[in-house]
This record gives sequence, structure tokens and C-alpha cells, in this order.
Amino acid sequence: MKRIFAHIGFAFALTMLVLNCLPKEMIPIVAVGLAVLLLASLLLRYFREAVSVPLCLGAAVLACLVFWCVYQASVVPILALNGKTAAIQFYITDLPVFNGSSYQYTVRAKEVLLPGAPQNILLHVSSATPITAEPYTLTEGNVTFYSIGDTARTSYHYWNRSIYIGARLNDFNVTDTVIPSPMKAVLWLRNDIIETLVRTVKGDAGAIAAAMITGDKYYVTDEVRSLFRYAGVSHLMAVSGLHLSVVTGVVYFVFKKLLSQRRAASAVTVVVTVAYMALAGFSSSIVRAGIMVLTLHIAVLVGKRA
Repeated sequence: MKRIFAHIGFAFALTMLVLNCLPKEMIPIVAVGLAVLLLASLLLRYFREAVSVPLCLGAAVLACLVFWCVYQASVVPILALNGKTAAIQFYITDLPVFNGSSYQYTVRAKEVLLPGAPQNILLHVSSATPITAEPYTLTEGNVTFYSIGDTARTSYHYWNRSIYIGARLNDFNVTDTVIPSPMKAVLWLRNDIIETLVRTVKGDAGAIAAAMITGDKYYVTDEVRSLFRYAGVSHLMAVSGLHLSVVTGVVYFVFKKLLSQRRAASAVTVVVTVAYMALAGFSSSIVRAGIMVLTLHIAVLVGKRA
């Protein structure tokens, strides 16, 4: 049965991947096609007795239904904001990025003052001037919404972070209201690490060190980005399994020597892993790697094979 469950999981995941790359008009067609194949597999004895064939097709049909329901409920109302201008209340949830012409922010719009507009949504906000507000400080502003892509593929990494639309900031006013969140302390720590590295190491080396440790490329110049891209090593500045493996490997080795116990060293490594995932902003690459590292060390804690 383990192999069948693997087939079901793979079929579901593969269908989700394909649906994220297709135009929305194609999704019902794919769902109907898969449903017809499922019905045929149930009617034909050879495929019905194979068991895994109808189960995999059923998993694919279920993936289509889940994708379509989530798309209609969560994505479509947000995409409907495209081209509209509205007053919003928002707070910054990540460190800014400067692309040479504008400042880019990830914010959560607590309130969008438009009739029927979705509330409490994540936005990618661009501004010609820096937003003089601390993270998680409520800010009032006027924005114009614009599309960042109508599929997960065309949006690059934004849909992966549940950001389905962008906004240009026209003006803003910082309030005195602070949104309580433990992530604020994480952002302060991340910013302190970056500033310390840039100030201590200095120059491009400091900017590269900050990017490789935290994933933040704010201080990396366009020239350095181009050199890394031409060398084919741009991934080194995106925190992923390589970085997490080095950090957790060193932590586990040191504490295993100090404490002389695998379980105690694994417990410390679990805490460091979660902290580093938060420090890197819970990006998809670091979350994937973090799940694997946590699996390995939690298995040690409970006395099971990973």
C-alpha cells in the first residue's frame, strides 16, 4: 500500500504543478478530461483491477477541484482589484528591497476601502520614496493596484507567497498604532545582522555575506548581481538547503561535543532550525529544507528512524 499512497501523492502534486502553469480557462477542460479518464478506468476491468490507476486519476481530479475552489475563493476577488485606486490601511511585514528605481515592500493590507473588496490581504507595494514606517506599524495610504501575473508561473515567486496583486503607493501617513507580532523581533534581528555585516565587512563582500546568510539582497549592487548570474551561482544568495545544512550541521556538531548526547544536540538543532527559517523569512526554499532537517532531528528525539 505504501507504493499506492506514493502514486496518489505524486499524482496530486503533479496535477497541482501543471494547473499552476496553465491559463485559468484551461482548468475546467483539464478537470473534465481527467474525470472522463477516471470514469473509463472504473469501467474497464483491466485498469480497475490495477487499483493505482483509478486512485491516481481520482487524486488528479481532486487536485483540480481543490485548486479551482481555492482560486475562485481566494485569488479571483483579489485579481478584481486590478486597475483600481483605493485608500488602504497596511503594515510592512518584511524588509524593503531597492531595485534601482523604486522601493519594494511586502505589506499586509488590513483594510481596503472599496465596496466588496477582500480584506487582510498581502500586497507587493512599490514606492518612489522610502516608507518611513517601522515594520508592523499601521500606515494609511492611497494605492493603485496592478497585475503581477495571472498564473503562478507568470507571477514569478509572488503567488508562491500568497501575493496575487501589486500596488503603487501614491501617498501615505504613518500612524502610532503598532501591530503586535513575534515576527517584528525576528525582522529587527535580521536587520541588525545585515547592518552589522555591511558595516563590519564593508563593500561588496559585506553585501554578499548578508545575502548569503539572510537572503536579503538590499545592499547587493547590480554589477555583483550580474557577475553572480553570469557565473551561474545566483542561487548562493538565496537561502536554501545548502545554507541551512551548514548552519545546522555546525550547531549539531558543536553541541554534540559539548553535551555528549545526541538527543540534547538534536533538541538544540531543532530550535536553531526554526529560528533560522524565521530569520530567512520562511521562503519556500528554506521551508522545504527546514522540514527535512526537522524530520531528521525529531526522529532522533523520539527514537525513530528518519
